[in-house]
Amino acid sequence: MRRKQALVLGLVLVLLLSAAGLAARGQQEPVTPDAEQVFAGGWPYATPPTGHFNMFVSNAIELRFWREIHQLPLALYVNARGEYTPMLAESWEIDDAAGEMRIRLQPDARWLTGEAVTAKDVWT
Repeated sequence: MRRKQALVLGLVLVLLLSAAGLAARGQQEPVTPDAEQVFAGGWPYATPPTGHFNMFVSNAIELRFWREIHQLPLALYVNARGEYTPMLAESWEIDDAAGEMRIRLQPDARWLTGEAVTAKDVWT
C-alpha cells in the first residue's frame, strides 16, 4: 500500500514539475534573428554525466579518434612524411622575429548554416 502511495505521489510531483516547466517556457520572449544574443557561461564547468565536449579545459569528454570531426584542426601532422596536412587552414607562415603566426583559412570553409568560418571563430 505504501509503495502505491509513493508511486502516485511521485507521479503527481513529476506532472506538477512538468507543467511548471511548460508554463515558464511559454512566458519567455521569442528570440528574433536581429536580436543581440549573449551566452554567459561559467568556468570551470562539468555537465553531461561529468564533463563536456570542450577539449581545451579540464573534464573534457574525449572523442578520441573522432575529435577531428567535432573540432576541425588547422592542420594534422603526418609523421611518416614529416609534414603537416592542411585541414581548416589553407596555408600558414611563422614570423619568428615578430613572434607571430599568420594563418589563411580555407576559402570554402562553412558552418552548417552556410556562414563562412572566420578568424574570430577559430580564435573563439
